[in-house]
Amino acid sequence: MRWLSKIDNGAADAKDEVISMLRRCAHAVSVEDYQTALSSLQGSTEWVSNGRLRQWFSRTWIPEYKRWVWAYRFGFGLLVNTNNGLERQNKVFKYTYLEEKKNNSLSAMVKILITDYLPAMMLKYVRDNAVSSENFGRRYQTCIPNFLRSRPPIFLKHCMQKMEAALMIDHVKKVEETDSCYQVKSQSDNKKIFNVVLDNGKGMPSCECHDWNWTLMPCKHICAVLQSPDVTWDKVARPYMDSPFFTLDMEVVNIPVSGLRVEIGEDLDGDKEMKELPSPKHGPGAIKIAAIQCREKLSLIQNATYLCQNEETLKELNKQLEAASLFINSHLYLEDGLCLEVANKTKHTVSKQQVSQSTKDIRSIKTKKKKCSFEQMSLKSFRKMMNEDW
Repeated sequence: MRWLSKIDNGAADAKDEVISMLRRCAHAVSVEDYQTALSSLQGSTEWVSNGRLRQWFSRTWIPEYKRWVWAYRFGFGLLVNTNNGLERQNKVFKYTYLEEKKNNSLSAMVKILITDYLPAMMLKYVRDNAVSSENFGRRYQTCIPNFLRSRPPIFLKHCMQKMEAALMIDHVKKVEETDSCYQVKSQSDNKKIFNVVLDNGKGMPSCECHDWNWTLMPCKHICAVLQSPDVTWDKVARPYMDSPFFTLDMEVVNIPVSGLRVEIGEDLDGDKEMKELPSPKHGPGAIKIAAIQCREKLSLIQNATYLCQNEETLKELNKQLEAASLFINSHLYLEDGLCLEVANKTKHTVSKQQVSQSTKDIRSIKTKKKKCSFEQMSLKSFRKMMNEDW
């Protein structure tokens, strides 16, 4: 985006067209699709008339096609699409640890990095793994299956949401003479069938839908197959389910550290991240089904706008979307011009007696030994602990 936006490169006027063609190359799910998209790019007017574009893309991107084309991602379990994680770490280090020390020397910065920043990040890493593990007394909601317990919260929440969406799918057919291939009917297009493979022989499952190709995380079609009576999660490729993206670092969690205990103030039922987890045991209501179907169609329309190059078509679509926006807004609950949720929702209240009893239960399972939480541990004591026990 930055390269195309620079006027000196001569592609700013045709930036949208070039990005659309580059996206087709990147999102190709097969080698043939990639070659077709690449040929379309190299035969375009923008490519032929712009030598800088040809030189930049040919030298920088084409030689590294296996690193950014979807068709070459399968079998490696890669989920990293950007470098936002590194940028986030750089921002924390720069503005949290170096904000008031900008005039320090290079050696002082390295000292802060080694003595303050890295131990703090290690402390956070250990804590995040520990508080998600059942080994430290974390209790899970009964609706969460055993195979999703002691896994990263992001992966757990994603799977629970997809499992709920999968309840709307009523057509799952096993391909004969195979053990892990299934056909799942699309909910947005009844004529479309997605082929789902639970183990492709290279340590990965697969699905033909856009959701899977974009994230490589279990989509609703894979979850629909896994919720069939004769299928279990054990059939999913084991290297995929054991990926570091989907598992906790048990080597860190299980390291014995003297005098250290993780204190969990409340179980998973009260955690902010997991409070709204859907339950796959009960099918969604008719309103929720209709809402999900609408959002899926809107997502498809959004993706199609990147590929459409017909101005009249987009203008007509814009008119229809304006009409759809007015239609949905006219059926919302409004009060003094403000949109409100549906009234008469029951709220769960907790009595003082229940809170008192819960407090007694928590105290009864605590030991008399003084405990030190991760949050209360200082960096100095953490470094001392690492030197003595790790």
